Amino acid sequence: MLAYDKKEGVVHRIYPALSAENAKDYLTQLISLYLQGLDTPLCYFPETALAGIEANYSRGQWTPSDEKMLSKMAGRFQGGYMHIGEGDNPYISRVWNEWSEALASEAKTLAHLVLEAPRTMSISAEEYYSASPAG
Repeated sequence: MLAYDKKEGVVHRIYPALSAENAKDYLTQLISLYLQGLDTPLCYFPETALAGIEANYSRGQWTPSDEKMLSKMAGRFQGGYMHIGEGDNPYISRVWNEWSEALASEAKTLAHLVLEAPRTMSISAEEYYSASPAG
């Protein structure tokens, strides 16, 4: 996967192969969320979710912390002096007009379900090629 990071520029991440069972489980979970979202809005806010997942990284290591995660998510949703919050989006604020403990809990759960696995399973191209026999 090629992506752009504000600090690093273009980054190349590689996802190791999954077993068919793991891939099916993950896809089933995502399809289930999609189907739920057809009936009722899901409080999945991409920027807020990513801020929360990234808060669980410390010095390149996955170190889960609910307190840090919720703090970063609240900041991204609510905005601040130098940036507009994701919650200011009119389509989002129409349903969720303020950050609350219940909204935080549900948004955190969805962030884990959607982003944790892809974020924690990927490795940098450098790590991948240095670990491979041909590297």
